[in-house]
Amino acid sequence: MDEQVRGGCACGWVRYNATVHDHDAYLCHCRMCQRATGSISIALKNVNQSEIDWERQPDWYDSSPIADRPYCRECGTSLGFRFKDGSGKNQLLHSLNGSSLALPRILACLLENNQSDSGIRLPGVLHKYFGSAEIS
Repeated sequence: MDEQVRGGCACGWVRYNATVHDHDAYLCHCRMCQRATGSISIALKNVNQSEIDWERQPDWYDSSPIADRPYCRECGTSLGFRFKDGSGKNQLLHSLNGSSLALPRILACLLENNQSDSGIRLPGVLHKYFGSAEIS
């Protein structure tokens, strides 16, 4: 299953198209990703470097001994990372336009982080879709 996906930065300066071959994605919570994003984790997807078409090249930050990180010089959006070892993979997902690739992982994270003794507390924005504030 090959699929064309599109993504980019918040301001639209950097845009890309990429080919993905499956819907496997993951959340990384290593210290390097936490520092780069200012968050507890980041959603990532392995993409072959040769299958990313940058409409406008991002700037690259030498973030660690093992990776470079693309970012937008205009708005500062982090766009993923690539290994320096030449493994041929870029990791990106959080910068895709409304991707369904991450839905299974995001659902698991949502459930895991909102557990209570009586069930799963839903974030306020989901109440209208579930008709309730909690799943028990």
